[in-house]
Amino acid sequence: MNKNKQNLPKFNEFAKSFESKKIEEASQMSSRKLIKATEEFHEAQLKLQQLQTEFVKTTKEDTAKREELKKNIITQHAIVKQKESIFAKAIGDEDIEDFEI
Repeated sequence: MNKNKQNLPKFNEFAKSFESKKIEEASQMSSRKLIKATEEFHEAQLKLQQLQTEFVKTTKEDTAKREELKKNIITQHAIVKQKESIFAKAIGDEDIEDFEI
């Protein structure tokens, strides 16, 4: 019985390292398509946020700049929606069986 108690910590240590290795492997198994879609979606959202911040910072008297920014925000919003749909499709195409832990 004493021998089993000594083996228990070794087994627990093994189990933890095994599970952490499986999690690490699963986290690195995203396809290139998903990674690219994620990066592009993030960049598009960031650009939209920067345009919105710039729009808020402009004074109301600077109507020409505000109108230009408004037009750019609308255009960028359409780009974000397009990148979002590409991202959603990439997630749908991922093989989820690879991520089982």
